Amino acid sequence: THIVRIAPFDNVIEDSRSEEFFDEFVYCRVKVGDDKDERQDRIKAEFDMGSRFIKNAHAIGGRVLVCCDDGVNRSPALIAAYWLWERNVCLKTAYSLLKLHEPDLSLCSPLALFLTLIEIESRCSTSVPRELASSLPVVVDEVVENTQKNTTTTTSPIYSPVLEAFSVKKYAP
Repeated sequence: THIVRIAPFDNVIEDSRSEEFFDEFVYCRVKVGDDKDERQDRIKAEFDMGSRFIKNAHAIGGRVLVCCDDGVNRSPALIAAYWLWERNVCLKTAYSLLKLHEPDLSLCSPLALFLTLIEIESRCSTSVPRELASSLPVVVDEVVENTQKNTTTTTSPIYSPVLEAFSVKKYAP
């Protein structure tokens, strides 16, 4: 009954092919890309809107399809965010459930960081083990600095294990 389309397009004409059944479905467009410069505040605002759309659809007995271009990054991230916010599911469990349905799941760094921040904000901790931190040579400073200027830019052992656990796409500097 409802469709959430996640794409970086600002112009409806650029992505009109995904909304051709207006008479049959209710659409929500979430404007989030998957590049390393995606801002955390923009991700939060868009994913919050998408999560409220899903919650409202479920409240009236609707069913929701969440889709993006490949189904391995943005749409799973929105579903995980919804579960974290609305169902109080921990990040590790959300990721494991999504991985069962999409073995090629591979979140980009900004979305993995975003999900970690949601979990830390709501639970004051993260469910991803710290011991994974040493196995991933990813510098999170750049992601944090580019996406959220008001956050500390020191590499935290909390972020690196999440990036490892999510098999994050690594971007060349």
